[in-house]
Order: sequence, then structure tokens, then C-alpha cells
Amino acid sequence: MTTSLRDSGQPPDNARKFMTWTEGLQPGTRAGVRYTVFGNGNKDWARTYQEVPKAIDVGLEAAGGVRIYYMADIFT
Repeated sequence: MTTSLRDSGQPPDNARKFMTWTEGLQPGTRAGVRYTVFGNGNKDWARTYQEVPKAIDVGLEAAGGVRIYYMADIFT
């Protein structure tokens, strides 16, 4: 999955539901689901840089997902 964030550290409109969904996952509910996260952001917003992709990565792992590659990021 690829995601970005706004300067406020919130997900963009088209990712808000997905972010809310990952935050509500219960432990084990995604056991065995393979995933990786790629974040696209801007280091000018240092306080919130990659906050959304990191939260998604943590949520999927906590729900039992299997990370196939560590989270990668790029800044624009």
C-alpha cells in the first residue's frame, strides 16, 4: 500500500476510512495477511513526517499481518 499525509499529519481524504479501519483492527484479525507500506511525504513537515504510514504499518502488524518488506518512504 502507498500512502501520503497532509501537513497536519492527518491522512488525505481518500485514505481517511482506511486509516480509521486499521486503527480499529483487533489483535489476530489479519493473521497471515502479507503487506508492506510505502509512505510519500515531505520532510518540511518534520513533526508529522510519515506519521500516517507508520501508524498503518503498526496497526497491520498488531493485527497479525506479516510484513514482507520494512516500510519504505520517500520525500518530495
